[in-house]
Amino acid sequence: SSSEHDVLRFFFDFISNNAYLAWTQLERLEETYGLEVEPVPVLFAGLLGAHGQLGPAEVPPRSEERRAGKECRSRWSPYHQKKKTNN
Repeated sequence: SSSEHDVLRFFFDFISNNAYLAWTQLERLEETYGLEVEPVPVLFAGLLGAHGQLGPAEVPPRSEERRAGKECRSRWSPYHQKKKTNN
């Protein structure tokens, strides 16, 4: 019989590549640390929706974020204005 401290609850989404990779390491964790793994399937999209968060596919690519940030800095920052006129 194991106590609460000996159980590792592994929350995972079936469609997650990262969850699969983590799953491949669970047996080693069980053996190394004497843990009992309790797999708990979850719907990641449902968790995100319940908390009003966007999923990874809904977040704009970083290049768009950088471009938007650069435009904002160049318009509003005196440093960037000065740098543009000196070039």
